[in-house]
Amino acid sequence: MAAKTRFNDIEALRQDLRSNHELIEVADFKNQTSRIRRISRLAITSSTERKFSSFLYHLANYLNAESAMETGTSLGINTLHLAKSNLKSVTTIERSQIMALLARNNISTISKKTRVVNGDIYKVLEEEIARSKPDFYFLNADHRSSAIAFCIDLILRHTPRTKCVIIYDIYRSKDMKEIWQQLIQDPRFSLSIDLFQAGLIFPNVEMFKQHFILYF
Repeated sequence: MAAKTRFNDIEALRQDLRSNHELIEVADFKNQTSRIRRISRLAITSSTERKFSSFLYHLANYLNAESAMETGTSLGINTLHLAKSNLKSVTTIERSQIMALLARNNISTISKKTRVVNGDIYKVLEEEIARSKPDFYFLNADHRSSAIAFCIDLILRHTPRTKCVIIYDIYRSKDMKEIWQQLIQDPRFSLSIDLFQAGLIFPNVEMFKQHFILYF
């Protein structure tokens, strides 16, 4: 299938969401509050651009990954791009109940090999990793160094044959910059790639330690 048509249904969904001005109450777990947001606004601010979504698809295929785990489902756009790949299964975790419901409805119209789990990564991630044994991870939920360190620890402990971990928004804050620099220097990751939007670490590449910064 040509690249221009492969994601037509997902991009049509993206445009529909950007035109949906329905108001929903979204929990702000960091500040223990909630905010009224328009779905259209969430579709613009909480979803990556098509280029990056497509990159996730191509990377999963290039690495011959079998199962993916995503944290931070949002409306399910990136989840659907992963589901379009040759992955056998995709599990995605979303803490917000209403966002998980919206994502589940969005995803079910296009993909049948995706599970949307509503829960806090600190409570459900270990169980879900043990259940699906992913070898490809996209971390886009809690953008704090403590959360990233927590996820990385579980990933390496339960799925040592992981092919790639993608960490989104590595320059979002000083805290995220610091954890990214620590991961670059971590001897467990012989290869790391900085795309600015996201950082990629590869725990099972047999090579001298190298780090690349790419224009993306």
